Amino acid sequence: MGSFRIGLPARLSAATIETLVNSLAEAKASDARVWVLEGEDPDAFCRGMDLSSVANAEEGRVAVGRFAEALRLLSNAPRPTVAVVHAEALGGGVGIMAACDLVVASEKASVALPEGLFGILPAMIMPSLLTRMSPQKARLLSLTCTAAPATWAHDAGLFDRLSAPEKLERAKKRAVRDLSRVNPGAVARLRSLIHMADDTAFEPALEKATEIAAETVADAEVQRTVALFLEEGVAPWTA
Repeated sequence: MGSFRIGLPARLSAATIETLVNSLAEAKASDARVWVLEGEDPDAFCRGMDLSSVANAEEGRVAVGRFAEALRLLSNAPRPTVAVVHAEALGGGVGIMAACDLVVASEKASVALPEGLFGILPAMIMPSLLTRMSPQKARLLSLTCTAAPATWAHDAGLFDRLSAPEKLERAKKRAVRDLSRVNPGAVARLRSLIHMADDTAFEPALEKATEIAAETVADAEVQRTVALFLEEGVAPWTA
């Protein structure tokens, strides 16, 4: 009973994505009443995809597919999920957070979608983002590629509860307590009901978004931009 903690890596590489998928599968097999996702890095909830994982087109496609599986497991979790965001969340980290039922965040946390700097789209996380925020807010966050503070994320719908940094642990415990009260059998039925009510069901949207993401990471210009950054330190935001 109680909660199942899932630690998130600072970066999502092929290896750490696989570890995340395995952790989610373990949570699903447990009898925990609530899943809690927290960043392992003291300075980040999760900074999204490790660019070295998309530097090779084929490896990038595999990583994209496994990340889609992680999002699928979160979206269809048989128990309520809580994201505890103590610091910055970038790219895929924002998507993981958005896929959770309740997001508790520090007032010092921030969010950003910097993928556009490299010609990459936040395609796979968009279905989750659009369950929380308006298309305009999602578009603005994607186009600016800069960090938005906790107050903006809260007003936009990405953060559900804000907490002073020193009270974040207490806020997490309260969130777990609140969500552990729901009958476990009601969770799956509630998810089915919500997915049915959505204009675009999550699964078809994620499937299409995964195809777009796979095409994007294989794009020659994206590969060139990523290679310049990794091999020569040429940052696209200075161009």
